[in-house]
Amino acid sequence: MANLGNFNADEYKDEYAPIPAGKYKAVITASEMKPSKSGGEYLALTVEIIEGAMKGRKVFGNLSLKNANPDAEKIAKIQLSNICRAVGITHPRDSSELHNKPLVVKLAVKPETDQYPAGNEVKAWEGVDGTPDMFQGHTHDVDTNAPASDGVTGTPRVGAPTTGSKKPWEK
Repeated sequence: MANLGNFNADEYKDEYAPIPAGKYKAVITASEMKPSKSGGEYLALTVEIIEGAMKGRKVFGNLSLKNANPDAEKIAKIQLSNICRAVGITHPRDSSELHNKPLVVKLAVKPETDQYPAGNEVKAWEGVDGTPDMFQGHTHDVDTNAPASDGVTGTPRVGAPTTGSKKPWEK
C-alpha cells in the first residue's frame, strides 16, 4: 500500500481525451500550410474552444487545399469557404485574417484505431449567428441570445472562473 497524501483527482483532467461530440463556440488561433505525404499541401488549423466546460481545449483541423484528388481539394475549399463566411472574411489574403474571430465548430469523436487513439474531427464550421454551413447543405440554429452554456449539455454556466487576461474575442 502507498500513501498518496492529499491527492485530489478533481485537480487533474486528461487534456488529451476527446472532447464530447457537439457544437462549441471557438476561434482559430493558429494556421500554417504544411506539405502532405502525397505531395500536396494542407492548411493546418489550431482551434480553441472559448466557452463552456471545454473552454481552453484545442482541436485541430486540416484542409487539403492542394491535392491530386480533385474531390478532396474541392471539399477542403468548401470547408475554407464555410470558415470564411462564419467569421465574416470572404476574401482573405492570408489565413491569419481568420484568427481570433468567434465561430461555431461541430465536433465528432473519431474512434480509436490500431495506429491512433480516439480523437476529435471538425465536421462543420458555422457562424455564431447561425450562418449556413454550406458543406453540410443546411442551416444550423445557434441561439446567440442564450446564456453561455457548458458547451456539452447546454446547461448554463454559473460562476465560471476568470483568468484576468482577456483574449481578443472576450468582452
